[in-house]
Amino acid sequence: MLTTLDCIPCFLRQALEAARFATRDKAVHEQVSRQALRMMAEMDLRQSPAAIAQQIHRMLREVIGVDDPYRMAKDQFNRLAIALLPELTARLEGVQDPLITAARLAIAGNTIDLGANGKLTEAEAHAAFEQALSRPSARSRPTFFSCSR
Repeated sequence: MLTTLDCIPCFLRQALEAARFATRDKAVHEQVSRQALRMMAEMDLRQSPAAIAQQIHRMLREVIGVDDPYRMAKDQFNRLAIALLPELTARLEGVQDPLITAARLAIAGNTIDLGANGKLTEAEAHAAFEQALSRPSARSRPTFFSCSR
């Protein structure tokens, strides 16, 4: 994946959201934002978005003095996942294809990505798991084309 000019606002949003997760100090938020903008003005767009984001997060950790700005949010969503585990396990035992359902639940778990969506709520995470369990899988959809050889 190539970095484009359209990535720049996302990098800035992620830096600011991460700073807000770590501290309520608006002066720190401003400092992180300004430093991120300076970095982005000089960044090499031939680097991948992940490589640039890594550089921005290194700067962020240095400025705010916190190793993991997402720690409290991670802990919150880990508690949610642990609380949901008995229910999801029970529902997994009653399905026709547990492997496919487990894969769908794992995909739903990927919605808990605070870098992509720093405003994710527990209700949205619940909805993602519920949707993973309630939507029909590709295997249960009717086949419109068949091959008769």
